Amino acid sequence: MHIFKASAETYDSVVSNQKHAFANSPKEISPGDIIILSKNKSGLRSGEKQITHYAILRKIRACTDEEIETLWPGNPGRWKYITDFSEVRAIDPPFDLNEALPPERAKHYSYLMTHGKISDEDESILRDRISRNAASYFPEELEMPNKFYEGGAREITVNAYERDPSARTECLRVNGYICKICSFSFEKVYGEIGKNYIHVHHIVPLFLRQGQCQVDPKTDLIPVCPNCHAMLHRSNPPISPEELREIYHERKN
Repeated sequence: MHIFKASAETYDSVVSNQKHAFANSPKEISPGDIIILSKNKSGLRSGEKQITHYAILRKIRACTDEEIETLWPGNPGRWKYITDFSEVRAIDPPFDLNEALPPERAKHYSYLMTHGKISDEDESILRDRISRNAASYFPEELEMPNKFYEGGAREITVNAYERDPSARTECLRVNGYICKICSFSFEKVYGEIGKNYIHVHHIVPLFLRQGQCQVDPKTDLIPVCPNCHAMLHRSNPPISPEELREIYHERKN
């Protein structure tokens, strides 16, 4: 996880363009990393919070003055690199770092000029602030029970959405049991015990659909391995299969 800073004048365009610009290429960062987008304190309006959005990094590339002038007029020659985001998501509610982190750790990031890496300790805290998926469950794989216990008594209530088993069957008949993101085969790796095992992912999650709806197994469902399924659900709504496939192959190569 990294933090990218922007001035009050450019922050809105960073969000809408799904791009950020830098004089030098950011280091220690890879496609698929989570980016916290922070507005510089000096440009905040009364009552406004610094952190209102986060993004998923798609790639870093060199840019031209012409592109910079189109995206951020009046800044030719100022920036040489652009970071493209695969998505930008609003954070509700927005927050300041000193509201989420201990004062000394929040102060550390205030000294950064344009960008920096979030420590592992702070990342775990910030993930809880930006993601409703902090419990690391798959909405699509959740079963009917709504109470779970480990020692103490704590009730967890969730929504369960009906699924037609025949839609899953048809999806696998058409696509087979190979992950559509990374091409992993359980049968090939584990033999008989892995035969006919795979997750099925709803490209548009059922909880985002309005009530009961028709599902096309050929276009609305895809087989994915559990690892890729987890990565698809690292953001809410999920990352698209095309974006995750691109991230996977960029990292692999």
